[in-house]
Amino acid sequence: MNSKRSGSRPDPDLMSPDERAAYYEKKVLSYLGFCARAGKLRSGTNTCLSEMEKGSVKLLIVTCDMAENSAEKLLRRAEKLSVRSIRYGESDVLGKASGRYGAGVFGITDSEFADTVASAIDNTQKTGGAFDDREEHQ
Repeated sequence: MNSKRSGSRPDPDLMSPDERAAYYEKKVLSYLGFCARAGKLRSGTNTCLSEMEKGSVKLLIVTCDMAENSAEKLLRRAEKLSVRSIRYGESDVLGKASGRYGAGVFGITDSEFADTVASAIDNTQKTGGAFDDREEHQ
């Protein structure tokens, strides 16, 4: 019997490091899509800055390929406002997963989604995933 049809979930502890990294990267992208469909994802520099000022952003994700000056501006503002922030991923990959093409910054406005995404990103980084240069702030 096919284990996927029986409802069993893959166990990351039994995977090779490469499989585990791909598993968690897929989770991050899937969670971003869920956030977007649930209306809990904001994107774009001005939108995220505005939403941080309102106190609605719980996790700020700044892509690694975003211009350094823009990224630093966002990260400094997030720190000043006590918003958890992570430098992670590439804008084309995260944009495709979320349906927000061209965005280099994403703000998650739901605490539970924010915790889930941050945990998946942390697991991706621990496994040496494709976005190895992830940095967490706050």
